[in-house]
Amino acid sequence: MEVNGLHLCIGCMRELDNMDVCQHCGLVQKDYAPTPRCLIPGTRLSNRYILGRILGEGSFGITYIGWDEVLAFPVAIKEYYPADLVSRDVIRGNDTDVYMYANIEEAEYHKKLERFLKEARDLTRFNQLNAIVSVRDFFYENNTAYIVMDYIRGESLKSYVKRRGAIDAAEVLDMFKPVLESLIKVHEIGIIHRDISPDNLLFDEEHNLVLIDFGSAELQNADFTRSVTIMFKRGFSPEEQYRSYGKQGAWTDIYALCATMYYAMTASIPDEAIQRTLEDRVIPLWELSDINLSNVQMKAIMKGMKVRAEDRYQNVKDLYEALYGSGAKEIYTNFPFFKKYVFMIVVIVLGIVTVSVYLLQHFEIGSYLQSNKREQIGITEEVTDTEKTASQMQQVEMSKGEKETYSEEASTTSEVTERRQTTETSQTTERRQTTETSQTTERRQTAETSQTTERQQPARTNQTTQNKKRTEELDGYIP
Repeated sequence: MEVNGLHLCIGCMRELDNMDVCQHCGLVQKDYAPTPRCLIPGTRLSNRYILGRILGEGSFGITYIGWDEVLAFPVAIKEYYPADLVSRDVIRGNDTDVYMYANIEEAEYHKKLERFLKEARDLTRFNQLNAIVSVRDFFYENNTAYIVMDYIRGESLKSYVKRRGAIDAAEVLDMFKPVLESLIKVHEIGIIHRDISPDNLLFDEEHNLVLIDFGSAELQNADFTRSVTIMFKRGFSPEEQYRSYGKQGAWTDIYALCATMYYAMTASIPDEAIQRTLEDRVIPLWELSDINLSNVQMKAIMKGMKVRAEDRYQNVKDLYEALYGSGAKEIYTNFPFFKKYVFMIVVIVLGIVTVSVYLLQHFEIGSYLQSNKREQIGITEEVTDTEKTASQMQQVEMSKGEKETYSEEASTTSEVTERRQTTETSQTTERRQTTETSQTTERRQTAETSQTTERQQPARTNQTTQNKKRTEELDGYIP
């Protein structure tokens, strides 16, 4: 396309080196074919703007890329074209005017047309806001109206996420902060965008998000009794936009804004709001393991996506405070991630404690049983040796029939009984001091053996003396 001696690409409005294929955007010039209702490339508007290809179409209008011949730079031009009210066939009829369908009240059409331009005029007050596309001009032509805005060369958020995948949640909040700040000011004058979505958020050359396409904007009506045109984008429009008499306001933009943030963080388009009224299957952010936001921030986004309008924030200021205010990051935790790993740590600690207690008890009980067994064995051996000694003494003395020996044997039995009582009394002390008990038992056995031997020796000596006396008496008795 030639404009003032320049050969411009109809796709990006940059100068062409090759007349067939753009070296910048790759568009094949001759392959571009717009729909019949759209204006063809090269169409001149307001004796100043030259149109290129279509940038987007919606329920309320068509957006083109254009070239400003006066300022010599690209612009975006929004044409008011409510598809349910008007029609046009540019290619076959070569006519740029729009025509209303039969039975359409012309007064209603022009009333909406005036509102379209009034909103454009209001938006010019926010040209200083970086997150809102600047409005440069507006005019009537072709039985409709046009808004001229800055052209943002960057790609859309939708295209970026499709190409790169989900964006870090904290980065998403940083990117959307200027957008929320701008919407607060736009809502203050009563304008709602009504078409916030990943398609209408573009990255500029500095990678800042810019909200475009205010052609679908509506002025809020205090009584909400009028019918509004049904327009929605699947996954990003709240349920009230599916109804012609649905109450729309700041909460409408809040739903779309939070749904767009959710999409950027998850790379997943939420279910349609009308479907969610029947079954809500949207996974909350706190159930996703890779969302590094505070619990307060995650709840704020999910509240903004509530199906019922009255359950959402009613103004962007409250949403902004929840996301960026002083209490937004008080409790930093990725809730499912936190619960998962805390639970694992608790289980591991409990397992270690349980095993330690088991092993400690096991070895203590085993040691106690082993020492108790040794004590019992020692006591049994002691008692057995004592009984054997007493039995042997009793047999020797009783066979001789001597009263003195019997007395000594009875005395020995009494001593054994006393030793048994002493032994039983000291069992408790001996269980606690296993080593000392064993040594004491050995010493007792040695002492008892010695005592027994000493008692047996006097008995034998006494018997020998008596035998000698008897022999001497017998010897003296021989005649």
